[in-house]
Amino acid sequence: MTAQLFNSLLRRALLRSNCAVIAITLSGLVSEAALAQNQLGPVDGTIEYGYWGNARRAGLTEAVSRAFETAHPGAKVQGIVAEYAAYVERLTVQAAAGELPCVTQTQSTFLATYATRGVLMPLDDLVQSGGIDVSGIPDEILATGRIGGKLFMLPTGTFLRLVAYNAAMAELYGIAAPPKRGTFDEYKQWLLTSQKKLPQGVYAAENEGANLFTFYSWIAGHGQKFFEKGALGFEPALLTQYFEFWEGLRKAGAVVPADRLDEQFGAVEVTPLSRGHVLSATRDIPQIFQAEQTLATANLPSEIEFARNPVATGAKSGNVPGTNGLSISANCDNIATAAAYLNFFGNDPRAAVAFKSANGVIVSQAGQKALLDSKSTPENVRESLETLSAIVADGDITPASYPSGYQTLPNLLRRIYEDVALKGQSPAEAAKRFFDEASRTLR
Repeated sequence: MTAQLFNSLLRRALLRSNCAVIAITLSGLVSEAALAQNQLGPVDGTIEYGYWGNARRAGLTEAVSRAFETAHPGAKVQGIVAEYAAYVERLTVQAAAGELPCVTQTQSTFLATYATRGVLMPLDDLVQSGGIDVSGIPDEILATGRIGGKLFMLPTGTFLRLVAYNAAMAELYGIAAPPKRGTFDEYKQWLLTSQKKLPQGVYAAENEGANLFTFYSWIAGHGQKFFEKGALGFEPALLTQYFEFWEGLRKAGAVVPADRLDEQFGAVEVTPLSRGHVLSATRDIPQIFQAEQTLATANLPSEIEFARNPVATGAKSGNVPGTNGLSISANCDNIATAAAYLNFFGNDPRAAVAFKSANGVIVSQAGQKALLDSKSTPENVRESLETLSAIVADGDITPASYPSGYQTLPNLLRRIYEDVALKGQSPAEAAKRFFDEASRTLR
């Protein structure tokens, strides 16, 4: 995911230039939030909102900003967009100079890097005053915006990662669906049994041994915390077991071979799942539509469904959320308008319908309802909303934290697992290396 790219960009960013920015404010509805806004000051003037995205997402974001300006005629939002790589470079330079835009798009995986530098404003007072409404966001998802107990980001979209499987392929080869929420042993047995029915060259799963998000789900699914007070919160033995789990499947021929791991880290459309080379893989909820489109274009079985991440007995959930959201810079000189934009983007039905859940599945209840009620909402967005809603309703989601330095871990895990799978390093030795190296970067 983007966290892997972030680490390399961070090291180069101080040589680069400045970032793009758009701003966002509250709806004009008569509510507690509107009354609180009066206390903050008038919603007017120009603010900037810096965000990342392609041309499509930029168009949807600008539509939100125009809707905001219609709701607040005295306010104007100036948006400056960049592709993710350029955005991160500019964000880092602006943070170092103390010149972040009033409203800045952030992500849970790198939020701590900026929150701990004092360049972002805690939002707690704005929430307590009613200026920003968080009541419709599930607690486990809202927690991803907190660093050190303070809220620095209003989550607007989640990239919750689940087990995706090609249901059409399974039916074609007489393979039963995986357990909807099984144990790790049941999950492993399903993969091994499935492999026996698949044709040569097709595997039961991608090899998740090098995937940090899947490993995070493994830790949560065993009832442990990945991080505790900025450090790793689990024992090395649990990582050893993770490596052994995927190595056992690799040696049994049930997952993508080690020399093809690179194929799993490209664009969604070119990964083994999207090319029909595997039956299953972990994917963020919105990514399924891209995979289905690619498969259908190639005239391959293309109906993909989700199963939830497996859990050990007694564990709450292995479904771990990451989020994208909006923050206010510590140097913002128009807090009233910035706070209003956050609240509008996160809660107003007009914003939800305009944005169409374009950067993660929308997390607020008001936004979800607006999208489900709108006839213009694409079917794949509806399916994503229904998947997330069912998981939240079941309480099958666990809080997640991402400390400063997290961005180094995806590449670290990948490199170390490749040494296990390609060079024969023992899982126990590899786990110790991971702990030694991670301890030097986390804080």
